Amino acid sequence: MTDVGGNGGRISGPQFRVPPLVSIMKFHRARRTPALILVCLTGLCAASFASRGTVPVQDDDPEGPKLHDVAGAVKWIEGKGGNIAVQTGQDGPLVIDTQLARDREVVVAAIQAASGGPVRLLINTHWHADHTGNNEPFGDKQALIVSHANVRARLSGSERIEGRRADDTPPSALPDIVFEDALTLHWNGERIELEHVGPAHTDGDSIVWFHGSKVVHLGDLFFAGKFPFIDLASGGSVRGMLTEVSDLAERIDGTWTIIPGHGPVCGRAELIEYRDMLATSIERVAAAVEAGKDFETLFGESPLNDFGASWGAGYMDPERFLKVLYQDLNR
Repeated sequence: MTDVGGNGGRISGPQFRVPPLVSIMKFHRARRTPALILVCLTGLCAASFASRGTVPVQDDDPEGPKLHDVAGAVKWIEGKGGNIAVQTGQDGPLVIDTQLARDREVVVAAIQAASGGPVRLLINTHWHADHTGNNEPFGDKQALIVSHANVRARLSGSERIEGRRADDTPPSALPDIVFEDALTLHWNGERIELEHVGPAHTDGDSIVWFHGSKVVHLGDLFFAGKFPFIDLASGGSVRGMLTEVSDLAERIDGTWTIIPGHGPVCGRAELIEYRDMLATSIERVAAAVEAGKDFETLFGESPLNDFGASWGAGYMDPERFLKVLYQDLNR
């Protein structure tokens, strides 16, 4: 087991992998004597130009962030962009995702109010701007940032990413700790498991299990009550999305509370409805592709319109979602 920390929080995992160390700094937890040993890695000091993702953005809550209790030590910040989770306790606040940089002032204020102290760990469920846009205020010598290895690669620009914008602002706070398959945290008195899944929404999706609180953050594998955006340019997969969601629908029982990437906190019943919508949509489009239909013909048949009034209410209306399905299933 690899430990980061003294007598408190620990981080471990079979695929725990970090870049070469350049220095080790000590940060003290609020109101606690033991020092938390934080590792400053090469990526924090390097200037690297990166994309923030040309992804659609939904104004889930145009009135600004709202804080909700979820279960146990976990809270949910509802706002614009991806859903934020906050876990608090004696080891210091842990945060999942940071929404959009354009809303930095109100988002940072909401996270600080929910945290009650300096953020110590920040997890990114994937690389898109509506989930990583405010990494910088927390990653600047305050919090360790944790993600799947592909998230750091895509944010840092160390790989060629299809669709990358040349004028994106380079981030100053990249993930410090990356993993391949799974990573276990022992933080604030509960076991927290990070699990890489996919390819699905992207090729770097992680889900986060809070075993003590019985809360799971599914990132953008789950758009509650909405058609999902599947980022094919970032390694996403339509069939992979269905595979992972179907697996999760079997693994998550009724005792768990689910924080989706977008939409309200919910439970297994809503996840099953989402899975069934994905399965039906993919089945219909796959049949059309197998029959040799071009997109214009398929679009004219309106195969997803019976979902449109409810599932298509977000950015991904039936036409946009149909295009993504057809493009991936036809290649």
